[in-house]
Amino acid sequence: MKTFTVKPLAAVVSALAMTSLSHALLAQDAAPEVDKEVQIEEVMVTGYARSIQNSLDTKRNADTVVQAISAADIGGLPDVSIADALGRVPGITVTRSGGQAGTIQVRGMGEGFVFSTLNGREQVSPNGTRAMEFSQFPSELIQSVQVYMSPKASLIEGGVAGTVELKTANPLEMTEDQASDIYGAEPIGQRFSVSFQKKLFDDTLGVALGYAHLLQPRSATRFEQYNYEGEVYSLLEPNSRLNTTIVDRDFNAVPTDNRPAAVFMSDGFELFQTGGEETRDGYMAAIQFEPNEHLSVQSDLFYSKFESDSYSRGFRIQPLKNAEISNLVLFENIAVVGGEFKVGDTNPTAFNLQINSNDVTQTNELLSGGLNLKWKQDALTAALDLSHSDASGVQADGVVRAHLYRPKATPVAGFDAYERVPDQSMTYLLDGINRPSISLSRDYTQYDAAGVSNLRMTNYERYPRINDDVISAARFDLKYELELPLISSVEAGARYSERGRSQLERRVC
Repeated sequence: MKTFTVKPLAAVVSALAMTSLSHALLAQDAAPEVDKEVQIEEVMVTGYARSIQNSLDTKRNADTVVQAISAADIGGLPDVSIADALGRVPGITVTRSGGQAGTIQVRGMGEGFVFSTLNGREQVSPNGTRAMEFSQFPSELIQSVQVYMSPKASLIEGGVAGTVELKTANPLEMTEDQASDIYGAEPIGQRFSVSFQKKLFDDTLGVALGYAHLLQPRSATRFEQYNYEGEVYSLLEPNSRLNTTIVDRDFNAVPTDNRPAAVFMSDGFELFQTGGEETRDGYMAAIQFEPNEHLSVQSDLFYSKFESDSYSRGFRIQPLKNAEISNLVLFENIAVVGGEFKVGDTNPTAFNLQINSNDVTQTNELLSGGLNLKWKQDALTAALDLSHSDASGVQADGVVRAHLYRPKATPVAGFDAYERVPDQSMTYLLDGINRPSISLSRDYTQYDAAGVSNLRMTNYERYPRINDDVISAARFDLKYELELPLISSVEAGARYSERGRSQLERRVC
């Protein structure tokens, strides 16, 4: 048996405590016995701290590795969809398309290895794969999220990397209904949400309704250079050493006498501006009925429609290495970051100046609902769940390309009557991570007074894609609780699922 050493100060404190306790016991013995009923009022305080505690309890009491996000976590973060909230969970990476969070990866494994359920039911996806589009689910309408990092017998199979369980509101389990508690939610504006939850008939019937609307515009500018490491420009060419400026990391000019014989130079670049807007409407309804302690009936319905209309406008220009180059700007004496580039009579090779206009339209719809019956008698629990989920997605990508052409000196019928315009010049200068300054110029007057008429459409493509995914499923579970030291319960069940998918893709040129 292990013994402990009692220090003098600890011994004094213990003696004082024992003396006080003995006096208290003597006082209780001496006091007359009073038969009086004492009423104690219990006060329970709920709030954000309680929500965090619930999340920790979920992780602590789970019989597998699980990450949990509570309702306060979801409502307290400025997340557009539940995908943004999942991106804050350790081990989860969010895949974004056009800035919008969509699918997720768990511990480095791809989106196809992640299984997703809504209220315990397998869900469909409008993107033509099994990867769930979490951008479909407004964060305001989801009560909790649990991510199971390891398999469990009671989970539906399919989550190799992990299983994401989304849960909508349970009206009988609510503590308080205040839409103003949702961070960033406003009655009107770009992001609008409203919900209603009510307990009726002595807390035996609960009703929950919710609606969320999102209108989100976006814009961005993208600049990209081509083959920067693969193209070398020789400074030994005639006049190449003239009018050369060398800049440092802050793009300030610095003097130098040791200029290299060759530097790296990009073969071309592209500059695009993207924009558009996204609209999403989400609806949720749930009814929960518990007439007694044995029976629980719950039915829920979720519908979401997501529309996206985006565009990309810009140009590509190459090759630059064949042009007459002057007024070079070198970055730290290594790479070309600016200069004047010209093609004309002495260099008849024309720039491949391509004007691009891209449009992407997308419409996704998701409908999910089901009925859950649960009966509990002593240690036995039986549950039956019937569900149906339907998703459809329509996406169309459009591309229009145009080039500069001029009429040939000798008139020719048809499209061959035009040729690339050789006399073009371009000046650009990079500015670190900021947008560069670019100017294009050429003499239009000898070909056309308006000039812009020399821009000819050379290519048009459109790629429409239609995806449909439908699941109808039934699930029956039995659980019998045991009072054994090693086994707490025995569970068994059966599951039936029927899934149909279709995909149609066309190309129009």
